[in-house]
Amino acid sequence: MPIIKREWYDLENGQLILHAQAADPKTQLCDISNLLLQKWPAPEFSITTCLHLEEMKDGDVAGTGIAGRLLYSTCSAENTRQNEPAAAHRQLDEGR
Repeated sequence: MPIIKREWYDLENGQLILHAQAADPKTQLCDISNLLLQKWPAPEFSITTCLHLEEMKDGDVAGTGIAGRLLYSTCSAENTRQNEPAAAHRQLDEGR
């Protein structure tokens, strides 16, 4: 049974708010227990999400990602020491 910790989230006004949790950068995603995962609802669909980055400290990284059987894509933001956010996008498509 999955472990769910109350400090990971809040429910406010019908919205799920996820709180960032520290993880060792060397840890594989499959070994991180505080991921929110959902199967894709259809072959084509859209979602809307919002990342609040105001509280990020130097070196913090936040983002979102998608994964399929043959591809994954991530979009992340990192707070640099100069307090200038750096954005990154990475995609892998093994099927093409």
